[in-house]
Amino acid sequence: MQLQIHGEQIIAKKEYLYCSRDLQQEPEKYHYSVAGDSSYIRSFLDLRRKKIQEIEKMIGTDVDIALFEQKYPMFLNLCVVEKKLGKWLDFLPAFKEMTLKEFPPHCQRFETCDIISHCIKDLLNGDFYKAKKRLNRLIKKFEVFRRIQSAYDDNYRKIGNDFHDKGLYAYFSLALLLAYFRAKSLKSLNTVLKVNDMLTTSSFKNDQPATIMLTCVVLELEKDIVLNLSKEHGLNP
Repeated sequence: MQLQIHGEQIIAKKEYLYCSRDLQQEPEKYHYSVAGDSSYIRSFLDLRRKKIQEIEKMIGTDVDIALFEQKYPMFLNLCVVEKKLGKWLDFLPAFKEMTLKEFPPHCQRFETCDIISHCIKDLLNGDFYKAKKRLNRLIKKFEVFRRIQSAYDDNYRKIGNDFHDKGLYAYFSLALLLAYFRAKSLKSLNTVLKVNDMLTTSSFKNDQPATIMLTCVVLELEKDIVLNLSKEHGLNP
């Protein structure tokens, strides 16, 4: 949102504008501001729709089911539970319900994708306390650094310096959205808007089909949430 100054009066230009830079490489510093009216929300939704249309064209039928089973297993289970996600199973014809083992005792290395998988599993099972405890640690990492690493130790200190996997952020976004749907977590919704801002500024030309599909899924879910919340508060974007 830009501010236009006329004399002593500051008027908000009610338009949601993205930065031109890649927010993964150069993170944004967010500040609280008044969202504005329907036109502000409409500009936000239009930008999200534009990105969805852009990446939808990249989704083919060559999505590797093995990659989902290995990296994003809970996405498959979620597609079965949530009817609105069922259409994505058409790209994954070899689907089978996935199981997930708990981390072993005294584990020293935690892959972030595995942590997110457990968050989603806990949310699906109704164990909101456990899901919140895990997810809040990742939320804190993202809110402080605007990045999450691919792995952490048992005290959530980063292992290595790999934060470039866009599929990881899309999977994180999926867990945040589910936390909002299932546990009414406004904290998760606040963070997911920033994560998806980052995804919206990214290019996906060289990414795997699984990453592109996950990104499309989370942007669509977020768009529906924002639209519904706007209508609940008397706005018609």
